[in-house]
Amino acid sequence: MEILLKNELFKGLSLDDINKVIEEVEGIIKIFHKNEVIITPKEKIKVFGIVLSGSVMGVHNDYWGHRTILKILEENELFGEAFSFSQLDNTGISIVCNKEAKVLLINFEKLLEIDNRKIIQNMMMILASKNVFLTRKMEYLSKRSIKDKLLSYLSDEAMNNKSNKFYIPYNRQELADFLGVDRSALSSELSKLKAEGILNFNKNYFELL
Repeated sequence: MEILLKNELFKGLSLDDINKVIEEVEGIIKIFHKNEVIITPKEKIKVFGIVLSGSVMGVHNDYWGHRTILKILEENELFGEAFSFSQLDNTGISIVCNKEAKVLLINFEKLLEIDNRKIIQNMMMILASKNVFLTRKMEYLSKRSIKDKLLSYLSDEAMNNKSNKFYIPYNRQELADFLGVDRSALSSELSKLKAEGILNFNKNYFELL
């Protein structure tokens, strides 16, 4: 699986070394269909995954069924690693297939047993990066207005992409759920920002002006 040569978990490893690690951690490949639940919120997570194709998303549904999207994870991104290491019996988070996805599932206990310091170092870097992302998301959510939430997020995306032109992984409903706002109010704010000459957009393509 040459795609894993570009994966952060296997950074610095050869393809032969990667294949050896996958065998040691009892890695298995599975196909999931749109809206299929990969990990439920009320189970002790024993595996984490790598998206080989398609996309999945971390979702929290409250008591009344209101959905919040933590993040959409695309090709070569990891999911569930923090939850599997936490060993919580109830994370409150579901991992759901967003677009038909092929994923590599890895037994985290087996990962801890392997004699490969580089893998453990890479995992620590991944967990640190996820922590930074969650800190940034808390900043988006702490903004009082939809405009400020939206511009804070889009500003980060522009800097991450090193360009004022970029695509985001969310459609309108998903973006609203990610930012914790109403979809119609979000669409209205986007139209205002476009009219004010602050940005242009077409579906999930954005250009900051």
